[in-house]
Amino acid sequence: MLLLATSTYAQGTASPALLHPAPYVSLVNVSHPFTPLEPNDTVQVSISFAARNGTVTVVQNGGAPYVMGTTDQSGFWSTTATETVQTIGDYVQYWYVNGVQLGANNPYLPDFPFAPALPSFTVFPLYTGSNDPGELPGAAYDTCNGSKSPTAFWAWEPVAYYSTSSYGLAVVGDAAEQWWEGPVPFTEGSEEVEDILVEDDSSLPSGTAGRTLLYNQTCDEQCYGSTDQCTGECLDDSAIYYVDILLNTPRINAIAAEMNVPGSAFATAIITHELGHALQLGDALPSLISGRCSEVKGVMYGFPVSQFSCGATSPTSSDLNELDAIYPWSPPYCPVGDDYCYYGVPCD
Repeated sequence: MLLLATSTYAQGTASPALLHPAPYVSLVNVSHPFTPLEPNDTVQVSISFAARNGTVTVVQNGGAPYVMGTTDQSGFWSTTATETVQTIGDYVQYWYVNGVQLGANNPYLPDFPFAPALPSFTVFPLYTGSNDPGELPGAAYDTCNGSKSPTAFWAWEPVAYYSTSSYGLAVVGDAAEQWWEGPVPFTEGSEEVEDILVEDDSSLPSGTAGRTLLYNQTCDEQCYGSTDQCTGECLDDSAIYYVDILLNTPRINAIAAEMNVPGSAFATAIITHELGHALQLGDALPSLISGRCSEVKGVMYGFPVSQFSCGATSPTSSDLNELDAIYPWSPPYCPVGDDYCYYGVPCD
């Protein structure tokens, strides 16, 4: 990591003495917050609430102290640098002002496990492997009777979505719109008519922002084993009946607040990812996940903070190519709102 660079000085206002916080040092990936450092990322080290006009030094990887400059009249200091291939490696850094070691102000580890932190951090090489999502395994589909089914598919398009989530229908619509290039288009449904329901579920595990549950036609006594009157498809266990997308809204809002972004913006990224699952796409994860942006090839990357921070807000070729492989052609069109298996014509 390149740190021995010309220092810049942050301006601030001194806090009243009685309210003066303890001095601390922070390490931030400015280019892609809360993700690991890689070549071409801009890194910032900043010191806050330290002694005024104090001498800033750093000890890196057990070497001799190196003077980096002085704090300003308010006890603030910062420097930025750009990572390169020459700075790839592991680092241990301890920072001091006037010889007094500073505590580190690091991101909350459970929510941001891959964010650079002090004293130990890594500058990673760029990830060069493939990282496509693949198709959801059969175990991801529920037959509603306690067993699992083979992979199921949508037997019609468009697929109607609705939301009872606190984020509202418009946020889900923004996420659904991201998939307009895919072979299975989405459209807005209603409380009475929906193929996909997005709802809040704060009972999800704290580390889970969203979860998608897919059900095949064995869940529907009326249509299972019948011929769809619009498409002519046999609605057996190879056809999807319904999808439920669950959102851990307290966790989503809390992480968004820590990232200083609107909860609805982060929720849109989460829902876009979960809608990919509703289209049978799996998570895209390398064998050893690091959360770095070069690993993030599309919206199906399996760690939401990196997906969002790295700008993966719309499906890429990594997502769409896999979706095209699952659906070589779009399902037949049927207008939303009609029950085409009403007559219960048995499959041949």
